[in-house]
Amino acid sequence: MIRLGLIGHPIGHSKSPALHHGFMEESGTPGMYQCYERTSMDRKAMVELFDGEGLTGINITIPFKEQALHWVNEVDERAKRIGAINTIVKTGDRFVGYNTDVDGIAQTLEALGPERPTLVLGGGGAAKALCAVLEERQTPYLIVQRHGPVTYGSLTQEQASAHPRWINCTPVGGPKYPGNYLPLPYKVITQEFAIFDMTYEPNPTPMMLKGKEMGAAVIGGNLMLTEQAKKAWQLFHAAYYKNL
Repeated sequence: MIRLGLIGHPIGHSKSPALHHGFMEESGTPGMYQCYERTSMDRKAMVELFDGEGLTGINITIPFKEQALHWVNEVDERAKRIGAINTIVKTGDRFVGYNTDVDGIAQTLEALGPERPTLVLGGGGAAKALCAVLEERQTPYLIVQRHGPVTYGSLTQEQASAHPRWINCTPVGGPKYPGNYLPLPYKVITQEFAIFDMTYEPNPTPMMLKGKEMGAAVIGGNLMLTEQAKKAWQLFHAAYYKNL
């Protein structure tokens, strides 16, 4: 039986168990995927969790995607360039970190429409994965975060207008901060804009509703979640049979 899990906070709303149980059923692989709610974590605690639960792999979400780089023995080259991981696979006695968020992000950007200059909202692990995808596509972007060269307070209307695709990589508007909005100049949004909110619960999010009011194209995080989960499942499944 393959045993998998998710670590992060908050994760009670997560659709990952349903997705991975679906992959198990589809592939005829008996198993269990469980949420492990944690507000603090380190390598020792991760190893104990793997050993105690007999895990083959785990997914990592907020707030651990960057910290988790230091928990593993090896990091996939792509994840190393990004500086964040969202998937850990145990092979033998070694732990390997991957970033499958980039797969989900790329699929979502395809669905959202043509490339355009992008406001990257947030500076965590998901934002780093997004920036890696934008760089591969040679798409200009501007990072806006609480602490940095451009903050929510210093962002000008001109800068916001010049980047007509806004992508929320923060938990604002999701289960941890329900109903909240990032402090942005929403009045500059036009029908030429596109908004991608990586939060998938609720759907639509407050930011998506704001965008819809102004006629922008909007998309939530469900496609990203599904596509990154598919890639993670491929890694888990291969490691499970390798470890037998």
